[in-house]
Amino acid sequence: MKQLAQNESNSFHFLKEVIDSFIDINPENFIKNQIEKGLPNFDSVFKKFQEELGVFGFGDLQVKKIYENILRQSKA
Repeated sequence: MKQLAQNESNSFHFLKEVIDSFIDINPENFIKNQIEKGLPNFDSVFKKFQEELGVFGFGDLQVKKIYENILRQSKA
């Protein structure tokens, strides 16, 4: 992915930023950390996700799927 980040692209204007962010911060880990910090519901987790990881371009349904998977795993 680091090699891919070096390529400039007219189609993917923020490719380098997204790859750099992904390498540094995994979206699943970020969401799990927000839950562990005590954010009470999906809406608050999604708001924080958009504030800090908005560069990923994830929509609410994508983040909700990750959120629900984390909740299921924690109950198992």
